[in-house]
Amino acid sequence: MAAPQSGRGFNQYELWDVFNYLRTRILGATAKLDADSAVNSTNYTSTTTFTFDRKFARVAVRDQSQWLLAMDQLRTALNNILTKLDVDSGVSDTDYSSTLAIADYTNVRSSADLLDAGMRDGAVAKWLDTFITKFNSMLTKLDADGTVNDTNYNSLWAVSTSGSAAKVDASRARLKVA
Repeated sequence: MAAPQSGRGFNQYELWDVFNYLRTRILGATAKLDADSAVNSTNYTSTTTFTFDRKFARVAVRDQSQWLLAMDQLRTALNNILTKLDVDSGVSDTDYSSTLAIADYTNVRSSADLLDAGMRDGAVAKWLDTFITKFNSMLTKLDADGTVNDTNYNSLWAVSTSGSAAKVDASRARLKVA
């Protein structure tokens, strides 16, 4: 995905591609958790609910509050997974949520960075960077957990932040997904 030209902001369909890419990574990681025989819970995937799709993207181009909804669904999915990991007796660490949860994006609204009537691209890039960092940290933490069987969560499902893969540059409000 090409970065937006300076001063033009994000292409809304490209932003959809980033959200969809992140959704795919979350669903892959939760399916792996559900299949890991050492992890007691087998319903991690059911803790995620996504209603956005390509049709959603066409609506969201005209209504940025729909992008806030997508961001909230991504945040909620991650936080639900973190909470579930904390109470899963098949996982030894119990501080996933306290160290990696993302606060509700509405807390950011007071700074006028993310608003229903016009999101600042830099704020969206910063939020995505935070999300990717915390999601990847969760996968790294799972790999290091001594009680889960699989130790390749990160290598399979992490969002790459180098080279030509997914990259968020909050200083320039740029996005790209391989």
